[in-house]
Amino acid sequence: MAGYNVGGKQYAIPTKMTFVDIVYYHKDMLAKAGYNEFPKTYSEFLDLVKKLKASGVTPMAIGNKNRWPMQSTFMSAVGDRVAGTDFLTKVKQGQAKFTDAEYVKALGIVDELTKADAFNSDMNTMDEVQVQDYFLQKKAAMTMTSSTIDTKFRVSNKESGDNIGIALFPSVEGGKGTPGKSAGVVQYGIGLSKELKGAKKEAALKFLKYFYAPELYQNLMSKGIVVPAKVDAPADTSKYLKEMIDLTKNGDALVFDSVMPATVKDVIENGLQAITMKQKTPEQVAQEMQAAMDKVKK
Repeated sequence: MAGYNVGGKQYAIPTKMTFVDIVYYHKDMLAKAGYNEFPKTYSEFLDLVKKLKASGVTPMAIGNKNRWPMQSTFMSAVGDRVAGTDFLTKVKQGQAKFTDAEYVKALGIVDELTKADAFNSDMNTMDEVQVQDYFLQKKAAMTMTSSTIDTKFRVSNKESGDNIGIALFPSVEGGKGTPGKSAGVVQYGIGLSKELKGAKKEAALKFLKYFYAPELYQNLMSKGIVVPAKVDAPADTSKYLKEMIDLTKNGDALVFDSVMPATVKDVIENGLQAITMKQKTPEQVAQEMQAAMDKVKK
């Protein structure tokens, strides 16, 4: 409910929940690198990346042509693990800065993984749709994208769906975040005009009670969609959705572009491309982000 609650007033009720930071991986490719389960710490993850690269495999595919995936998907997760879930809120309130050591460290993870050749070399010319097929063709061992892709990757992909595992970015040693949180946002809420009165208002409220009945969420679950409601899972709920629900049950991390001003979002997106192209340092990008944030406050 909090996603549509502003100043203590509830403006809508969410229908759908999307998690933006799901790591999908080919189980057999990780097993060949010596990992029968997904790494639990960043140091183990970095070791996995190096072993995959040494064997001639692209460790993680990202389609960052449109710039938002690294910002929204990758940094929402990494920023949470390193700087903590409340860091972005503190930045907005002037109680923290992007130039603080913990956020520079978060940006530094992108830099470190870039130098370890963790990503596909064409990540900034491949878009978020192209990378899905790239991953399904096993040109990369892992990819990172939203929970909405789960149906394509695992439910519809009957031949190899069971070989695709899901995970969240691992804990980072010394990080302030809570391991196991997933960066998520609520979507699709119906709002009502405050001008409604009398019979029209009653009719609208009657519709909302019909629309938001448990059957709606159960029907969505039958289609493989994560819902923001506690309802009994219908009998035809796929095992993959049950796994997704279990994976994302430990609380929500903030999605960067859902809380930060557009100008700051643009700066980090350009900055992340620059880091992955080895044109800027994490410190430079952090300074540019804070400068953009300072302008917003003025």
